[in-house]
Amino acid sequence: MNFPDGNKIITEDLYDALGCRKVIFLKRVRSTNIVAKNLARKGCSAAVISAVQTAGKGSHGRRWESDADKGLYMSLATCGIREGGFTRCSSVAAVVAVFRSVRRVSGLCTEIKWPNDLMVGGRKLCGILSEAMWGDEGLEYLITGIGINVNQNKSDLPDSIREIATSIFIESGKTCDMHTLAYDLIRTFDGIICEIETEGAEGVMKEYISNCRTVGKEISVSDCGKEIFRGRAEGIGAGGSLIVRSAGGLTQEFDFGEVTNREI
Repeated sequence: MNFPDGNKIITEDLYDALGCRKVIFLKRVRSTNIVAKNLARKGCSAAVISAVQTAGKGSHGRRWESDADKGLYMSLATCGIREGGFTRCSSVAAVVAVFRSVRRVSGLCTEIKWPNDLMVGGRKLCGILSEAMWGDEGLEYLITGIGINVNQNKSDLPDSIREIATSIFIESGKTCDMHTLAYDLIRTFDGIICEIETEGAEGVMKEYISNCRTVGKEISVSDCGKEIFRGRAEGIGAGGSLIVRSAGGLTQEFDFGEVTNREI
């Protein structure tokens, strides 16, 4: 993937199921989400891609490690989406889009860990962070931040995550063309938006559930590092919520939280 030098910007127009989406390439930013939000406030649906993020964030405010030119760091700003439909399951749509694109472009089969991580052999390949901005008149825009480990060797991964993270290259032994992956992912994501808006979310939800490794496992659900519930993951509810039943028979449904598999 070709990135501009210094502070220059490369902009391309991508026409797909949603019409025209601006694709913006940057060499270095604090966070692609910040740039995408600024564009969304102006009513611009864009895909922001950077070679390096210096302050990228994952779930629960964690730092997302960004290796120069070896990972795909992208934020999608989506404007003009009506409430309901897609907005109720935007995180599910995003992880299914990445699931489809990674398999189509690289041939790599992955699993979904609730709510929106892609895993291979128990190691994390991709993380997704979705945000919605609401105004006085309702939904203004959606931001979907996506980080995929693409061409890293194991030695490229920091010591702190080397045993729990992986990349397309590590798993397949093949270099993946990031430009091809990025454009396929954008088209797939926008296609899923149109699919949900016109046909409903049933098909996308079915694909998510059938590939979700969390369902059927004994798990612990945590919020900000503190366990709030434990039990068996019984299924996925409307919009992607996780249904968990405790050993005592109490059932709770979670729209947020971090899930940890535990031995039984």
